[in-house]
Amino acid sequence: MRVENNMVPMRDGVGLATKLFFPDDRDTAPWPVIAIRTPYDKEMMPLGFDQMTGDGYVVALQDARGRFESEGRFQPLAQEAEDGVDLIGWLRDQAWCNGRIGMASGSYVGATQWLPAVENPQGLLMASPMITGSLFNGFGFYARGVVQLDIFLLWHASLADEENRRRAIEYSDEHSALKDLRETSAKLIPLMIQSMSADPSSPEAAELQQALVDLQQSIARKSEAYLSMPLNEAASQLEAYAPWLTDWLRNIDDPDAPFWQSFDWTLRRDDVSIPMLHLAGWHDLFVRGQLKDFAALSAKEDGPFQKLIVSPDAHATHNNPQAVPMGEVLFPCDVAIDMNMLVKTPAKENGALYGRWNDQWLKDIDTGLVDEAPITLYVQGDNAWRDEWEWPLSRTQWTPLYLKSGGSANRASGDGGLSWEQPTSGEADRFRYDPADPVPSKGGTFLNLGIPPGMFEQSEIESRPDVLVYTSKPLEAPLEVTGPVSMKLWAATSAVDTDFTGKLLDVNAEGNSYNICDGVTRLRHRKDAPGPVTPNEVQELEIELSPTSYVFKAGHRIRVQVSSSNFPLFDPNPNTGKSLFIDTGNEMIVAEQTVFHDAERPSYILLPIIPSSET
Repeated sequence: MRVENNMVPMRDGVGLATKLFFPDDRDTAPWPVIAIRTPYDKEMMPLGFDQMTGDGYVVALQDARGRFESEGRFQPLAQEAEDGVDLIGWLRDQAWCNGRIGMASGSYVGATQWLPAVENPQGLLMASPMITGSLFNGFGFYARGVVQLDIFLLWHASLADEENRRRAIEYSDEHSALKDLRETSAKLIPLMIQSMSADPSSPEAAELQQALVDLQQSIARKSEAYLSMPLNEAASQLEAYAPWLTDWLRNIDDPDAPFWQSFDWTLRRDDVSIPMLHLAGWHDLFVRGQLKDFAALSAKEDGPFQKLIVSPDAHATHNNPQAVPMGEVLFPCDVAIDMNMLVKTPAKENGALYGRWNDQWLKDIDTGLVDEAPITLYVQGDNAWRDEWEWPLSRTQWTPLYLKSGGSANRASGDGGLSWEQPTSGEADRFRYDPADPVPSKGGTFLNLGIPPGMFEQSEIESRPDVLVYTSKPLEAPLEVTGPVSMKLWAATSAVDTDFTGKLLDVNAEGNSYNICDGVTRLRHRKDAPGPVTPNEVQELEIELSPTSYVFKAGHRIRVQVSSSNFPLFDPNPNTGKSLFIDTGNEMIVAEQTVFHDAERPSYILLPIIPSSET
């Protein structure tokens, strides 16, 4: 493998540092190229360069604008479309490139594929975005107008470390919580890369995994300390080290602002004309957007081939080939490590999925991909991989499971129930939501920058009076839920704005409940009727939960939580019609919340039930 470094000029003259990895056999030139653009330091990318160059590909690895060895000013997402198109154009013009170019890798590096892909540059023939989603599906917002705190504060803080290095400044002692967090967190990604690259069966892997657990626990404590300060103060401190945050904060309370539209690729998904390989995780923060992306592209008449793999993973997990620990739940998972991207794929792929994908589209080799099922998903509970042909599944039985109670569904010890039959009557449930004392997050789709994602036992959460809990009777037979999950909620609030949250859970035979997926809606940012609400006016709301594939076992019970906060997974609503990020007065109002579930106002969770093959 031969390595060469270049400064590739962009249209405005800024040079972006690009490392090229060439096959040894020059007689086989010109070659197809796999381009990877990253803000995380190209020198630390854990990829199988030997594998890819050995297969006859040039790999072009580029530092994003304003990052590490590249020139220019970094502005997250805002510059990636043009810079990606310019890199592809430069590669296409090189004598050693045969004009056939693909893009690869995930997370932010998935966004650096999507944004140029909507521009359809000549020569870009395929992309393979892993664990990535659009702006309002993880890249800043948990849902429309609801800030995802670990992205907005913790991730941006991690990006600020390099900004500080370039500007030759350090975190101030006046910002002690932020400084302490970043000095500890700076050790995380190098340790994660080291852990991911280790032989899973080696003693070194076990030692690295324990070191990773210890470090994450320390970061979790320091993250909690940083996030516990008023959000406007936390953001203001970070803005001093992440100058791009000024624009994000200026537009944070307007989901329809042109600023966001400039890099929200969901608005231009129909423009994409290339095959994409989508790798997602059921507990990843981007899963909501990624499955929507796949569904939209797959639904295009005569559109390009799309392939989807969904594992039981969170955003960044280690490469144990036998099991995936998701919080307090362990999923046996038969996987293989793909040597091209060093990521987990189903064992049936034999670690060769990326190689086959590259050969199919960049070498015109028939690898059989297009004749196989385009979807392979891991069914949690059954703990097995399964092939499917469309998303959502065509055999889905969309089934409402109705909320019911005698008016005392507060806490798990209350009288909240779930019924397959629509209610004929029922007393409304009420709770007080105090944004100064939000419901704590326990598990969920965290980014995994210290706050652990996944499934956790929820008794601590379900003992609070501001959490309504509705539980079904024990199931007589296993029940599979696979697909998008949503809630219809009839509700009222005493405030001019508030949030309502929903969570789907599994209660095992011992009575322990574990979160599966969750969601939130912010009333003033309703897409169909944005703006303040009339206090105490009853309205029908929709809460989009993350999609899932999960089998509830016989004897288990289905549970639903309804509340108004989930902190620090997303920012608490102060009930004032303002954002705590920009309200320097930090004003908060307690809201009186009412949830209805009677004949005229049935509230329910809509489950995508998959009928058993045995029936």
